[in-house]
Amino acid sequence: MIILTISKYSALYLPRPLDVVPRAVGSESCLRMSSHAAGLTKSKGSRLMVNKAIIPILVAIPIILIGAYYILPPFGPNQPTEEQSPINDLSDLLGLLVANEVPLEMREGGVVVRDMEQPFFSVDAQVIKIYDEAVQVFEYPTLGAAENDLSLVTPDGQFQTVQVVWVGTVHFYHADRLIVVYVGENDDIISTFEDLFGPQFAGG
Repeated sequence: MIILTISKYSALYLPRPLDVVPRAVGSESCLRMSSHAAGLTKSKGSRLMVNKAIIPILVAIPIILIGAYYILPPFGPNQPTEEQSPINDLSDLLGLLVANEVPLEMREGGVVVRDMEQPFFSVDAQVIKIYDEAVQVFEYPTLGAAENDLSLVTPDGQFQTVQVVWVGTVHFYHADRLIVVYVGENDDIISTFEDLFGPQFAGG
């Protein structure tokens, strides 16, 4: 019997060569093994056949290990990273809204976007109408700039720098360089933004 042991370092251990001493007994041959291999009886021909049988195993082991490296976590180099948002700017948002056939205010084949200055964020709002209700979209030049303004928002939808009186329930959403503010209770609008952004990060 030949025992192949693969350690966690993928080393292959083979038995020491057999010390075979042929001795003629009548018409048969008797094989006497050295003390370290006592109890094992193999002819030279069978040992050669065994060695040939080991060759495919030696070839297969590196292939199996390489395949496991790329397939089994956590060792593969292409491990999944944090999922990236498909929404990076206003153009991405409008494209998804149009693709999902969300009712928007349109003019001459384009979505109507109006600028509005707001005192609580460092960039102006770009207002679009969804289901005939206004939604404010704040687009930032960098993710860091967006996160700076995000840090000003309290969980209840207020700001650390200014107090705002909302005319309805406020909802804040965020993705990459965008912050979206919706004031109202239209379930269609809320579900649309939850599908695109996930749950609101602040508001009522």
